Amino acid sequence: MINSVSINNFKIIKNLENVPLKKITLIGGKNDIGKTTFLEALFFYLDCNTREVFEKLLAWRMFSGMWIPQKTWEKFFSDSDLSNEMKISVNTDRDVNGQVIVKFLSDYETSVQIPVTDENKITTLRKNFPSLEILHSSNGSVDYQAHILCHNTFYYYINEMNQMQGQLSVFYISERMSLHEKNTEYLGILDKADKQDQILPLLKIFEPNLVRLQLINENGNNLIYADFGNKKKIPVNMLGDGFCRCLTMALIIASKNADVLLVDEVGSGIHYSSQEALWDFLIKASESYNCQIIATTHSSDTIKAFSNVINRKETSDFSYIRLGKSKNEIKPYTFSTDILSYSLSSELEIR
Repeated sequence: MINSVSINNFKIIKNLENVPLKKITLIGGKNDIGKTTFLEALFFYLDCNTREVFEKLLAWRMFSGMWIPQKTWEKFFSDSDLSNEMKISVNTDRDVNGQVIVKFLSDYETSVQIPVTDENKITTLRKNFPSLEILHSSNGSVDYQAHILCHNTFYYYINEMNQMQGQLSVFYISERMSLHEKNTEYLGILDKADKQDQILPLLKIFEPNLVRLQLINENGNNLIYADFGNKKKIPVNMLGDGFCRCLTMALIIASKNADVLLVDEVGSGIHYSSQEALWDFLIKASESYNCQIIATTHSSDTIKAFSNVINRKETSDFSYIRLGKSKNEIKPYTFSTDILSYSLSSELEIR
């Protein structure tokens, strides 16, 4: 589990130091204050040793266009200034103090292989390239180093060192994701292991009469249907965004064994009357699979439901953090359970 995180010069976040995180943390704040960026920074840290990490972050922001190295990389640095060194530091309950540092190098010298179109051959080109250097360290020792560079239309990922061990696994769910494209694959994994029954109690929080989920092939495509004990089964996408979003989360947590689940706008598409059921679901999922959940919201209904549910729990595993601005810098404000409840009852603005 991640106990705390510090973020420096990542997108619009210049300096957040030692932000405490709990087993379930809800992050609020106004639009464009950095809630999604906070999740992206955590994802980047936990996924920094994969070659696709930047592509994933760009895709979630619906970025499209040609890959122009420096112009694209600027999107990830504070003030779009490539001279700013990006740094994300994490402390975990595994006694690991980890840090990832990203630097822009204007003239990194290396060799790459490029195709020679006219001759249908491969040649080796050695020169100085603009590149990104990614360094990860655990407890002060560098255990990962890579360089990302581009030449014309070719993208190169050069893994110099990868000795990382025990990295927490992570999965990110964007605001627009209700049914994930791989849900059928994830359900198949659970069915093959005869473990579908593990997620049914979670889904019954939303649909009490649910008996089972079933994969049905239609015109060569597998679709997920819900069985309520009637003769006619119902496609899950007919059951509403709330159920579909929770189905996606349950399948990911159960089949991917995610240590950390990041959920952007967690209450998106879920009716206000079902918000408490959402938190009952997430808490039960977190307990059942020992998964840390860090979510964002700008919805007062989601925050109120969160407060109501955690007030019924006798544990300190929950936290609400509001991102706000002080002297034009983003700052975190942590609310205890009591202060959150008091703020809501006093109708203070805490979104």
